[in-house]
Amino acid sequence: MKQEGIRAKIRNTGITQRIKRWEAPPEDCVKVNTDGAKDLLRDSNGDWIICFSKVIRICSVVEAKLWGLFKGLLHARRIGARKVAVELDSNEAFKMLSPRQQGLASPAIMQHIWELMGENWSVTFSFVRREVNKLADNMAKLAQRDDFTGRIFQTPPKVVRSILQEDRHGLMARGHM
Repeated sequence: MKQEGIRAKIRNTGITQRIKRWEAPPEDCVKVNTDGAKDLLRDSNGDWIICFSKVIRICSVVEAKLWGLFKGLLHARRIGARKVAVELDSNEAFKMLSPRQQGLASPAIMQHIWELMGENWSVTFSFVRREVNKLADNMAKLAQRDDFTGRIFQTPPKVVRSILQEDRHGLMARGHM
């Protein structure tokens, strides 16, 4: 019975493709940009909420992206987000989120993602190009090779602040803020 609810929730989850630049989520929504080792959460103004990093080694690249997605969703849940917009730059991982893929042979992490999706909240997924996911991509490059326990960034490191400002400037230029 619970599986039925999970399927229904996933069917109702929006999946979008081809976003060309970073876009802010709606006013009451949190955006999660994920790149495997790093998950970055931002608000509707493009402001940094939190970033989590952890090296994931004993799996394929796609599985690492899915683990990152799962951790990003967990962090969004922990801060009380009711609406979440997820952007990931792995087309293969993105395709695995399709309801048609549920129940097929897939990495074990997918079951955890689907269970989390079964909770009472709204989550949408978008596939984005790496240049759109630039901030998460650059944060992933900062991941320490031996950072197996994880690290939380409450504020953006200096090396990515210019990218954060670029995104915010783009929002202002488009009249979003």
